[in-house]
Amino acid sequence: MNIKFSGVLVGMVAVFAATSASASPRPDAGHYEWRAGTQAPGPRAPLAVARRVWVPAAIAMTDADVCQSMMTAKSGAMACCASHSS
Repeated sequence: MNIKFSGVLVGMVAVFAATSASASPRPDAGHYEWRAGTQAPGPRAPLAVARRVWVPAAIAMTDADVCQSMMTAKSGAMACCASHSS
């Protein structure tokens, strides 16, 4: 009886872990970077402590009015947005 209960408990934990990992909104919406942080206090501390920081992906969106008012390239194509490049 005790072994059966522990098996069910392990199964429930595994299902919870799998569903919570797959339920993340967008795993590709950014990346981690190592950045130099502030100097750690103390005589034996390293000069700069590296920190792992989540950097969200930059979404390049421009307003249509702003895009129209930007300068055009020599070929006549708009040089402001990727959608206008030829």
